[in-house]
Amino acid sequence: MPSIRAEFSGTALPTAWTASLKKGGSAKVASDKLTIDFAPVNNTTIYKVDTAVEFVATLSGGVHQLAGFTSAQFITKSDGNLYARSVTSPLSETSLGKGFFGAPHRFRIIWSTGRMQYEVDGQVVADHVWGSMPTQMPLQFADLLASGGGTLVLDWVRVTPYAALGTFTSKVFD
Repeated sequence: MPSIRAEFSGTALPTAWTASLKKGGSAKVASDKLTIDFAPVNNTTIYKVDTAVEFVATLSGGVHQLAGFTSAQFITKSDGNLYARSVTSPLSETSLGKGFFGAPHRFRIIWSTGRMQYEVDGQVVADHVWGSMPTQMPLQFADLLASGGGTLVLDWVRVTPYAALGTFTSKVFD
């Protein structure tokens, strides 16, 4: 099991998830998905280096949609492109174009000492070296354009590390 697993079943946000609704915004859990429209949604757990976040999301392509860690995320910008962004000094951004909008994709951000690696559908799309890296970060998923400007839909979110392997010792049979 991953350290955090959110499947978005039922009708409410899972434990340790919060939404800061803006006027007219929403964060709705229905049909095993979380649909975010003009709101940030955070996981209140704080993560440290050697952590990865993986999620399946559908980005509509609306401006200012973001997903991942607070300082390492996939983000849409006003030029209509999706970016892998590492908020470091200096800022590192890699344009991923417009090809990841309108359909679900599997996104992964791997945080290791001194770098962030970004994957989409199992392919590395960006690798950023960090100058000044934060020592801890929470998760954030958001659609920050006014209501009706598009939505961010999450199918599930998982965060490493996964539980350690175990062993099973059976009784001795004579």
